[in-house]
This record gives sequence, structure tokens and C-alpha cells, in this order.
Amino acid sequence: MDGLLFGLFAFLRPLMFIDVGWRLGPLNAFEAGAIALTSLLLGALVLKTVRSGQFQIGLVDLLSFAFIIWCAALLAAFPEQSRVEAVAKITLPFISYTIARNVIGSQAQYRRYLLLTIIGFGSVAVVSAGMTLMGAGVDKINYWTGLVRYQGVFENTHNAGHSMLFLLMLMAIYVAVVRETGQSIRRATWVAFGVVAALALFFLYKTYVRTALLGLAIFLSIYCWFYARRLLWLGFAAGAALLAFNLEILQTLFFDVMKVASGQWEFGEIASGRPERWAQQWQVFSSQSVEHILAGAGVGNVVDVHALSANRVAVTDSHNDFFDVLVQTGVIGLLLFLAVQLALFRAVWRMPSDSRYALLALLVAVEAMNFGSNSYVARFGLAQLLYFVLALSAIPTAPKEAVAPAEGQSRRAVAAGAAEGRLSNRAS
Repeated sequence: MDGLLFGLFAFLRPLMFIDVGWRLGPLNAFEAGAIALTSLLLGALVLKTVRSGQFQIGLVDLLSFAFIIWCAALLAAFPEQSRVEAVAKITLPFISYTIARNVIGSQAQYRRYLLLTIIGFGSVAVVSAGMTLMGAGVDKINYWTGLVRYQGVFENTHNAGHSMLFLLMLMAIYVAVVRETGQSIRRATWVAFGVVAALALFFLYKTYVRTALLGLAIFLSIYCWFYARRLLWLGFAAGAALLAFNLEILQTLFFDVMKVASGQWEFGEIASGRPERWAQQWQVFSSQSVEHILAGAGVGNVVDVHALSANRVAVTDSHNDFFDVLVQTGVIGLLLFLAVQLALFRAVWRMPSDSRYALLALLVAVEAMNFGSNSYVARFGLAQLLYFVLALSAIPTAPKEAVAPAEGQSRRAVAAGAAEGRLSNRAS
């Protein structure tokens, strides 16, 4: 039962990014549906645990539970400054990790769920790219550059851009995980991945979400360093040549950097004014009482930037997930959140398989984007899927897991290769 529910979650969660315009109070309809589905999964896991008496838990789970309890305590202590739906959205992704590691019994099952997520995301990418090609799904036109930014079926360009990047990273992770088993990926799957990746990359570019584009560069650099170093150098050379022949692309995308460099703007206005926002929020945060410095302004206590002039204890959109966690949950909450991230890095690095490098590339890219924007903390849906993917670090490699023969390879050949490997291990 829990496996079926998790399969539905893996496939349907990407589809829930579609903006249908329906709202249930402070949540859109699909956010409410995602919370309900996650609650069902959690209930199914509890029943399974009661019946079997088995429950897997590790350092990441324990630290996640501590962060969840802290956020719940803030809701109880500051009910006027915290919001129930905000607490749910910031904590449920951590629960997704625990659910995944207890529901998924093998890496073969993990690969099936991962493929379902890719199929769900892929369908959204194809539709959104098609809309963009037809000139539909426009979100806004940049005042300074005149660039038309597309959102497709998403609520805004940032959701669209980060979702397309996540899809591209998922496909790369799937390839790494499958190839590690010795299996070959079917030709039809390669073709489908190629088409979807091209459309997703095109749509990502047309959103002009710079943080997502930088995240893609970070992910590909680390991924190719471990898996395809020659491709990395080729990519650097191709990128340098592209920019050399068309510097206008770079100047348009990073127009604010160019204005600061030319002296037209102040340094604080660079990157959509992030330095100014961070300085202003730090001034407001550090001037509060010790109680609010330790415990924060309240989870979900977000106001317009102009309201801060009244010295209200609150946080604005800082374009920095770590800063938002600090101001909303305090120093204690940030330390717990950072502890979870460090535990995830530790779990990924200690994986016995080479697929750890794909997850390492994902984690580094995500943390970089979290620092430079509101990415995988503020975006509840992406955070849920992120922690599901990272649960691979807690799934046993299962050495007895059967390896299917590659195309054109007999099972006898596979068995012979495995026997040869065992003899080599004994000899060493």
C-alpha cells in the first residue's frame, strides 16, 4: 500500500506545479493536495511500522526531527507570528526523506520511482516548451533589458526555471544510478531523454532565471568531473566560444552587473539588490531582543519590505534561503538546518557506490542556489522531491540484487563476468 502511494507521489508531485489558479486559503489547490498526500504516506508508514516493528532511522532523520520539533515549538510559542501552513511547508520535505528511506526497499525500486518522477516532470516540460515556442505563457517583460520571460504552465518564471533545472539533474542522476548496475539504458529511453532534455534546457533559458542557470553550470561541472572529464573540458571550450562570439547574451542576462561595473548603479543594487536586502534584514534582525534572535520572527512571518520601517519583527523576501531560515527560526533553527545539510553531505559521501558523485553534484548546486536565491527551502514542492532523491544515500546497495543483461548480452555472459569479479576480489 505504501509503495503504491509513494509511486503516485513520485509521478503526481511534479504535475502539482501546474498553476490552475485554485486556492484553498493561503495554499493553492495542489499544495494542499501535496500536504494531504504526504500525510497519507506518513500514515501508511506508521501502520507499516506498527505491524512489522521495523523502522529505519539515521543521523539525518534525527536532526530533521529536531528541526521539525523546533518549528512546531515556535508555532506554539508565537502563534500570532507563525503560520500553520508555513510550518508544514518548511518541515514536510524532511519527512519525505524518512518516508522514502523506509518505503523504498532496494535501489531497483528507487530507480523505478525516480523514472516516474522524470516522466511527470517531462510531461510538464514538453507542454511548457511548446507554449513558449508559440509565444504563450508569458510571465513578465524585464524593464531594463526588454527580455520576455516565460512561465509555461507554472505560477511564475522562478518556479519554472528551477523545476526545469531539477528535471535535468534528475535525468543525469538516473543515468549514473543505472549505469552503475552494469545495465544498459534502452535506445528509446536515450532518445526520449534527449528530446526532453533539449526542451527543458530551451525552456529553462527562456525563463532567464539566472540562479538556475548558474546552478546548472555548477552541477554539470561537478558531474562531468567525476563521470566525463573530457566532456567537461569540451563544455568549457564550447561555452567560452559561444560567449566570445555573442557577448550580448552575457551582458543582457547580467545587466545589473554591467551597470555596477560601469558606475551607473551602486554595489548594493547588484543581483536584484541582494546586498541591500541582506544588509537591511541583518540590521532589523540583529536589533531585536535576544529572544527573537535565538527563536526568530516566526515561521511564515513574511511582510513587504516597506513594513520593516515600523521595526516589526518579520522577514522580507531576501533571495537567500539560509537568511530566511535564520530570521524566521532564529539562530537555533539555522544551526539545526545547517546540521541537517552537513549530515546529508556526510551520508552522500559515505555511500559505497559511485552514484554518490551525482548526488554530491546535486547537493552542492542546491546549496549554492539556496544561498543566492529562494530555491529549495522556499519552494516546498522542489524541496520534497529533493529529499526523496537524496534518500538514495540511505538505501542499501543490496549486493545480491540481480543485474539484468545488457542488450545483446546473454545471462551466461553476465554470470561469467560476476564470477570473474569474485575471483579477482579473492585474489586481491
